Amino acid sequence: MKYLKNLVSYLTSEWALDKRALALMRIGIASVLIGDWLVSVFHLTAFYTDEGVLPLSFLFSSTITWNPAFISFHVISGNKTVQIILFGVTLFFYLLYCIGYQTRLAALGSWVMLISMQNRNILIDQGGDHLLRSLVFWSIFLPTHHYYSVDAVKKKYDNSQNYFGISVIGYLLVIFTLYYFSVFQKNGEDWRNGSAVYYALSLDMITYPSAQKFFFQFPGLMKFLTFFTYYWEMLAPFLLWIPIGKGILRLIFWISLVCFHGSLAFCFMIGIFIYTPILGFVGILPSSVMNIFDAYIGKHIHEFMQKITALFSKIEQLFHWKLYLSTTLQETRRMLSLYVSAIVIWLQFAWKLHSLNIIELLEPIPQIILAFRFDQTVGMFAPTVFRDDGWYILEATSANDSLKTDIWNNKYPVSYEKPHHVPDTYRNDRWRKYLENYLFVSKSSIRPYFCSYMLRKAQREYPEKNITSLEVVFMKETSVPYGETPTVIREVLCQCH
Repeated sequence: MKYLKNLVSYLTSEWALDKRALALMRIGIASVLIGDWLVSVFHLTAFYTDEGVLPLSFLFSSTITWNPAFISFHVISGNKTVQIILFGVTLFFYLLYCIGYQTRLAALGSWVMLISMQNRNILIDQGGDHLLRSLVFWSIFLPTHHYYSVDAVKKKYDNSQNYFGISVIGYLLVIFTLYYFSVFQKNGEDWRNGSAVYYALSLDMITYPSAQKFFFQFPGLMKFLTFFTYYWEMLAPFLLWIPIGKGILRLIFWISLVCFHGSLAFCFMIGIFIYTPILGFVGILPSSVMNIFDAYIGKHIHEFMQKITALFSKIEQLFHWKLYLSTTLQETRRMLSLYVSAIVIWLQFAWKLHSLNIIELLEPIPQIILAFRFDQTVGMFAPTVFRDDGWYILEATSANDSLKTDIWNNKYPVSYEKPHHVPDTYRNDRWRKYLENYLFVSKSSIRPYFCSYMLRKAQREYPEKNITSLEVVFMKETSVPYGETPTVIREVLCQCH
């Protein structure tokens, strides 16, 4: 028994995370949340109102866009004013979460509003969104407020730097399963014969021309990178669990994932999936790194938080408002956190196994998982790399002109030539993801709404053209084996008047 206790004590000390790293993680996650909010708010009408591409009347009528288990405040109305108010509430929680004011409550509010916003339009969601909501959830239970926060300045927590609890296991499992389980999804021929990276780089919709120009010179390198990616995702996550070195192996893993996602950023337009792991996984950085960070940067963050705290103290005095929990409630919260963490770990792990068809979940477990959005799934380039590639043209017909205008690429008359930089034809990654879903025949029911939205938009912006109809055209260029030349086919996906 003594040896078992010593072993448990040793493992917990090795797996413990530095509270300063967890605080830095909170700021990193909040930065992603706020950055994504800034992108989304400029496309609020298009993606979140009845005037846009997904009106509520269609949202609830299709299993493509809605699950009865989903919960969302953003579906109470398709009115633009209501959505602006909800976006304002969301930003309010994000900002409080960032500065660490009533941090656990702010984290809970951020998680609820994030899920609400994501559920309103799942057609624009990608793997980074799944990861982001998991990280925000686990930050509710982690002591991310003990450093670099308003709460830390006001309450002056104990000076212990390391923390271990069941929430740490949950957080580490999010990181581990993100990469390790994705290997089991990469079971297609592309990953077995070494062509996956080549086909991924062949996707003009997401790949930057500079990356294509460089890598297409080295077919052997692309084959090597295919197998390297596969085995890095399989083996590197185990560095999280090897209990030696006081976190040095975790540092090595974090540096390797920064390099991995940095290389993705050089090659692909894939939105927040680039930044979320880099910023959201800084919680695994060891104390040796955080000591250096604290000496040069952390102290300035603390000074800034002191100024913010002084401001909030005045606001609290002005409104005579202060929130605190009694000792009894704090103890109840700790016990509840323990049980909730254990249940969620099981639910998230069970969903992973279920998504791989390893186990079958009985009702209502899948509905519970979907209701709280514990369904973290990342299937990029799995099981094989998507082959259908190309670019969009929106051909607007005018009553005043026999020549058509491409209102998507702002070209008159319409040109069918391939754009030099296809990713630039999308407003942002949200539009890219939406139009990727737009291609699927199984989701063809969403097509008229985008076409009608763009037609109305064009009629407002170009009244002098007297636009009467619109065709959504996709110039389909199917990826072919290395060295072959692809053919381009003009496909009309939708027409509207």
